[in-house]
Amino acid sequence: MNGSKLTSILIKRIETAYKGYAVNTIIVNKAGTPDILACIDGKFFGFEVKGYRDKERPLQSHKLDMIGKAGGYSGYVRSVADMDYIIKNNIRYKKSNDTEKISL
Repeated sequence: MNGSKLTSILIKRIETAYKGYAVNTIIVNKAGTPDILACIDGKFFGFEVKGYRDKERPLQSHKLDMIGKAGGYSGYVRSVADMDYIIKNNIRYKKSNDTEKISL
């Protein structure tokens, strides 16, 4: 499934199953911002949606890590199950390597 279609499915699930608020940030001008920003039960979530061929990028990893350091929850999602796991387990994304090159 491509990232755009998956994003629509995920936003609908956040709004219906979790009674949360979510926005698709595809037009945000700040590079690396996760595709979906959401508030669920008073908690902040950032989801970087990846289709089956999409690759994770250092700047995206950096932004997801920043959300975790600020007290939010975040991660890469390739399926509804990935998103549900992050939400239900309060997952904070952590970069695997703090020395990777980030281009802002």
